[in-house]
Formats: sequence, C-alpha cells, structure tokens
Amino acid sequence: MKPILTMLLLLGFNFAILNAQEQNVQLQKNKWYLQFKAGYGIPFKPIVQQSPLPFLDFHDLNTTGNSIIAKNGYSTIGDGLKTELQIGRKLSNHIAVELGVRYSITGETSLSNINTPTFESSHTVNSQWMEVNPAIILSTGFNKKITVYSRIALAVPIFGNTTSNVLINDREGRIATYFLPVYEKQLGIPLTEAFTSQVETQLEVEAVTKGGSSLGLIAGLGSTWQIFKNVNLMLECAIQTLAIRSLEAEYTQYTQSSSINGSSIDVDVVRYNREIIFVDELTENSNNHLFNPSFSIDEPQDELRIKPDFSNVALLVGVQYQF
Repeated sequence: MKPILTMLLLLGFNFAILNAQEQNVQLQKNKWYLQFKAGYGIPFKPIVQQSPLPFLDFHDLNTTGNSIIAKNGYSTIGDGLKTELQIGRKLSNHIAVELGVRYSITGETSLSNINTPTFESSHTVNSQWMEVNPAIILSTGFNKKITVYSRIALAVPIFGNTTSNVLINDREGRIATYFLPVYEKQLGIPLTEAFTSQVETQLEVEAVTKGGSSLGLIAGLGSTWQIFKNVNLMLECAIQTLAIRSLEAEYTQYTQSSSINGSSIDVDVVRYNREIIFVDELTENSNNHLFNPSFSIDEPQDELRIKPDFSNVALLVGVQYQF
C-alpha cells in the first residue's frame, strides 16, 4: 500500500511540475496583450449641479401663479460613451501592468433652469476628454479559459473641453445690473441700477472651457473568456473618480440684443465679456469688476476657478488579443 501511495504522490508531483512548466511556457509566449473596450457610464457620487454664472443662481426655479418652487439637481458630467485602448504585459500568472488611453464623450447635463414671469434661462453642458491610464492588474490566472481580474488605474487627462450653451430672456435687468461697471466703461457715462433694471436682454451664447492638470482614479472588476487560442472576450465594471480644473473659457458664439422701454440699445461685446481666465484667488489687482474698479474691458475677465466633477461608473465590453 505504501509503495502505491508513494507512486501516486510522485505522479501528482510530476504532473504539477509539468503543468506549471506548461503554464510558464504559455506565459512566455504570450507575455503581451492588446485590448479594446467600449461602454457607457452613468453619474457616480452625484453632487449638486450649479451654473458658474452668478446671475443664474438656481439650479431649478419655476414660478406658476402664486407658487414658487426651487430645487437642487444632483448629477455629475461624467456620464456618456467610453472607449479604451490598452497594451499590457504579464509579470506573472496573476499580475500584469498596463498603459492605456480612455476617450469619453458625455451627454447633455443641465446646470440651471429658471422660469419666472420676468426671467427665463437655461444652462446646459457637455464634455469630451482623453486621459492616459497606467494600471496594475490582479488576476485569478491568465492561463485559464475564464478569469476574474481587478484593475486599479490612474486617470490623467491630457486634453479635452466642456461646451456650455446658455439661453436667457431677461426682462428684469438682472444681466445689465450685474455688468453695470462694464457698461459704464464701455459707454463712457455714469449709470445707475434704476436705469439698468429697466434693460431687457436676450442672450444666446456657446462657450468652450478648457481643462487644466488633474488626477483621478479608476477601479475596475472584470472577467475574460477565451474564445480562440489568443483571443479573449472581456466584460468590466469600472468606477472613476475625477474632477478637472478649469483653465480658461472663450465664447465661440455670442448673440445679444438689449432694449429699454422698447428702444433698442446697440452695444458691442467687449473682450471682458467673451473670455475668462480662471484663477485660484481674486484680489484688488484682478481683472474683475467686483474687486477692481480699474479693471480693463479690453482684457479677459478673471474668475475663480471651478472644478467640475466627472465621476462615473461604466459597464464596458471588449476584446483582448495576446501575443
């Protein structure tokens, strides 16, 4: 009995060695892989959405008869289509490193929607950006037909922008009163709020905001299924946390018409109202009419930096080729 048991143990030990050698040979032949994934993301950890324009001071405000209702809107602007391309190298049967890029294009998100008897407005945004994703992968075994893996990656945006669309019908002089010092410099005459409160303004603008340096994180859990010798199908659920610093904004389209008591007011759109430089603080030396009486209407406006949240959770499907 003892010789038989010893033989079985030796056979089992030899089989394990041969199997491990076969796995090592397979890994040596297929250390590298290339994969493509695509999917759709929805907002993750939604926050209160709010327009950065100070005269759009509510997310959602409606007046009907004697009833006034104001409420917050919760979302992020990170939803939408996701596509990824990654190249990876297996360090062992359970660990790999990757370098990839991810491109995202979002749907339309409402930042503000106001509807009162004297003021109607809407501010919506959509974004697109590309990021680089260095990552580490932990797998249950790359040599198996069906594997489960986890993925931790950095999200480093390399370019992108956010497009804003704003529509305003102002019959209470809100915009003219806010920019009163700007119009005084432009027209060269003193103005009062009693005058600007009577100015009616229709405004339609499109603005593009560029993002600055930022850093986020992606955590994913997925599985692969071997369908051919070197080809796997993939399914992954990935959570991304990312906020992108705003750098500068430019109004690419700007249509404004103003009137008072039915008489049209013809005013050019100065550079101060067409371009914004985002800064971390405003002082008496900033080019901002609320802080500096000596501001210039011929230079971009300085505004406090905003940091929109692009966090999302996405379901991705893809294909992996090992070589």
